[in-house]
Amino acid sequence: MVAGHSFMVAGRPPLEDDHSNADVTIALSLAEQSTTTVMMARLSARGYRDVTASALSVIALLNRLGTRRVGLAKRTGLSRPALGRALRTMVEGGYVEQIADPDDGRVPLLRLTNKGVALGDACRAVSV
Repeated sequence: MVAGHSFMVAGRPPLEDDHSNADVTIALSLAEQSTTTVMMARLSARGYRDVTASALSVIALLNRLGTRRVGLAKRTGLSRPALGRALRTMVEGGYVEQIADPDDGRVPLLRLTNKGVALGDACRAVSV
């Protein structure tokens, strides 16, 4: 039993002391959701009301020097469309900017702005 939920394990209700993988996975998922909710509320209280949880996973992987978009979806766990929406939100919010890669001007780099760095600092300050 996890947080008042009853789940079937191997075709039977779980025992009170049953620690199956399914129960652990569900418990971790609920803990992650709770942590994200608390963190988002704390960021909102600091004025970051335009930031989504998906965008935060992107912020964690960017820096001031620049990162290529290739591979970000895999590293964030977001689908390519979700990554695109998160990046668009972050660019429009002034947290991330696109610059030309000095090694290959055809490829844009994504990097944090001063506002993005401040958001990263705020995330560390409010982390649960």
